[in-house]
Amino acid sequence: MDVQHATSHFDRLQTYSHFCLVETTIEIPIIPFLTISLALAVAFVIGFVRLFETYKKRINLEVDKKHNIEKDFERRLIEASLESEEINRSQFALDIHDDIGALLTILKMKVTQAHAHPEEFRNQEEIYEQTQFLIDQTIEKIRQIAHRISPPSLQHFGIIPPLEELVQAINESQQLHVQLTHQLEGLRLDGFVEINVFRIIQECLNNIIKHANARKASIGLFLERVNDSSKMNIEILHDGQGLTDKEVEQILHQSKGHGLKGIYTRVQSIKGKISFTSPQNRGGEIHISITSIDSKP
Repeated sequence: MDVQHATSHFDRLQTYSHFCLVETTIEIPIIPFLTISLALAVAFVIGFVRLFETYKKRINLEVDKKHNIEKDFERRLIEASLESEEINRSQFALDIHDDIGALLTILKMKVTQAHAHPEEFRNQEEIYEQTQFLIDQTIEKIRQIAHRISPPSLQHFGIIPPLEELVQAINESQQLHVQLTHQLEGLRLDGFVEINVFRIIQECLNNIIKHANARKASIGLFLERVNDSSKMNIEILHDGQGLTDKEVEQILHQSKGHGLKGIYTRVQSIKGKISFTSPQNRGGEIHISITSIDSKP
């Protein structure tokens, strides 16, 4: 009897354990889980691709915008260069007409008057002196015009002598006190570089006199050896109202500042770089660097 009772009790326990095992076992559906995971992964990839395409389009738009700005800037520089050249030609024609033309007209009148009415002159010496004076004046005007176009000392002696003449002329005018320092004693540069560097410095000083309300300025020209070539660094400092690169860019894009445009055009023509700074709004600094300078004694 006890054996049967024990056996029956064991069977009930075994049945109950099996029932509990069946009840607590949870079967996870594998196929739906994989499907959902794959769908999420695909959605993530699609979202990332769309985000990347949007970002790429925005970058391309920024690049195109920058390219268009650069093209417009280059176009403005070319226009400014042509306009500056036309202004120079007009000034050259005006100088010839107003100065040389006027002197030659007076000279002709004197000669005609002396021939038609010799009695108006006390003697031939008076006619000679007046004629000589007018001829000398004409020669001097021609020399001044030629000097403005291309300083003769630049062709024969390099960039330093004409710069010294320029500085001396400005100092004597008392419009600005300029100091020149350099490391180019006895050195010659490429002729095209020399004339453009001279014109750049000349125009920078002209702008300082006109717009900066400065009292003092300094010019420095220094050579730096870079591997097998030389690099020229030019710095122009003044104590007046300076400009920053951002302000210069605004002036150029407003179709103003023909002098500034001419400076930029010349700097680009000799493959240089230029920057404008105004430290704490106290004075102005112009820095120009020109690479691959061929210097020779």
